[in-house]
Amino acid sequence: MDPDSLRQLQLIQLDKERGELHEKLRLTGKRIDHFERALRREEIPLLDTDYEVQRDQELKLYESNRQQKLALAAARHQEALDLKNRLERILPDYNSYRSTIMEKRSGEFEARRKENQSALDAEKKEVQAAYNRYLDEERRKKEEKERQEALERERKRKEEEEEKAKKDAAEKEAAERTRIREEERRYSSHFSL
Repeated sequence: MDPDSLRQLQLIQLDKERGELHEKLRLTGKRIDHFERALRREEIPLLDTDYEVQRDQELKLYESNRQQKLALAAARHQEALDLKNRLERILPDYNSYRSTIMEKRSGEFEARRKENQSALDAEKKEVQAAYNRYLDEERRKKEEKERQEALERERKRKEEEEEKAKKDAAEKEAAERTRIREEERRYSSHFSL
């Protein structure tokens, strides 16, 4: 036998085993299905009975819990009423003590308020004084700056006037020299004749 025919035989054998296994699984599944259905048929009447039993138990448990909650609420209510009655007995003393404390604290509060108000007024005055000093300083700086600017303008004006005066004097002198030269020329041309 050659290797290809052996391989072919093995493949055929594997397919056959696979088919048998598949058939066994199908039959087993069918049996399990039938068994499951039979169990369910047997189980249905038991489920109804179990439901009734469970419902009765839960109703009893609910009623028991409800009774406990009602008893607890009644006990708490009674405690609250007892506490209210005890507190009503001491309420006049409490109100008297409270009004005494309020009067005492009212006096302390008024004293503190006046003290704080005077401190606030002093602080306001100090801030106002500091602000006024700041304004005075700013005004003084502004006046000093304006004075410096006025002095600078005056100095420039004087320099310009001096420049102009020098220029005018130089022009006059030049005009005078020119006039003198003209006269000398005229005079010398007059005498040279």
